[in-house]
Amino acid sequence: EMSSAESIAMECGQIVRERVSMSRDAGLARAQADAARFFSLTYRRVRAYWNREVRFVAAHEADLIRARYRALLAERQSRLDQELAAVKTRLAALDGGE
Repeated sequence: EMSSAESIAMECGQIVRERVSMSRDAGLARAQADAARFFSLTYRRVRAYWNREVRFVAAHEADLIRARYRALLAERQSRLDQELAAVKTRLAALDGGE
């Protein structure tokens, strides 16, 4: 059975890897540096998350990662909501033009 420390390390690792993957087209090293800045972590720590080497995450680090991730998701949701509203407006215009 997995300990809570291991499950927190896995959760944080998944979040960090997802953020790295978002800017991966810029190259892995740059994407990792970008994620390090985003989460206020060291480049080395982000690389350790990327390589699944992190076994323990301090509570303050886990809280920070979760909070930044939540902000990232909220921002993404806002962008998608705006995009969806624009699509609905275009569809309505097309439907009204029939």
